[in-house]
Amino acid sequence: MRVTDLPLPDILRDFIIRERGIQELYPPQEEAVRKGLFDGRNIVMCTSTATGKTLMAELAMVNAVLTRNVKAIMAVPLRALAYEKARDLRIYERLGVRIAVTTGEYDREDAWLMNYDIVVTTYEKLDSILRHRAEWLRQVGVLVIDEIHYIDDDRRGPTIESIIAKVKALGLNTRCLPCRLPWVMPKRSQIT
Repeated sequence: MRVTDLPLPDILRDFIIRERGIQELYPPQEEAVRKGLFDGRNIVMCTSTATGKTLMAELAMVNAVLTRNVKAIMAVPLRALAYEKARDLRIYERLGVRIAVTTGEYDREDAWLMNYDIVVTTYEKLDSILRHRAEWLRQVGVLVIDEIHYIDDDRRGPTIESIIAKVKALGLNTRCLPCRLPWVMPKRSQIT
């Protein structure tokens, strides 16, 4: 599948081709599109390293911001990873998408985040924001839970479960795009 065939706004398709140099999708990326990535379906993308899971998460978030006027959250397991992901996402600021990163300070709802389109945070910080019921959460339309294989981790697993339960309990109209790393996946690529 070519990028020009994606059901995305022209400005985003052109940006991916021009700024990212991507003309064609890898098979797992194409499968994610066919399984409903841009149609509001929840997706778990489980495939080998360097097959474009992060790009698909980016496209899902930026597309939602541009076309549905909603916010997106990307939750990651580590503070350093949150800052790295936010740095990488800042390329989309050229399209007017505002990026924020927040970690730590679990006793605050961080109302200032309402001024941003995509918020990158740690699992623990997102759990805190959900616990505080920050008003801006009602505007979130996409939740990316990166490295969701940590759900099996004794320390982080309960936090991920708590996030998912709170999103449902608060009635947030959010769809999830969890991504996994390859060493915890089955031998062949799988998207469900």
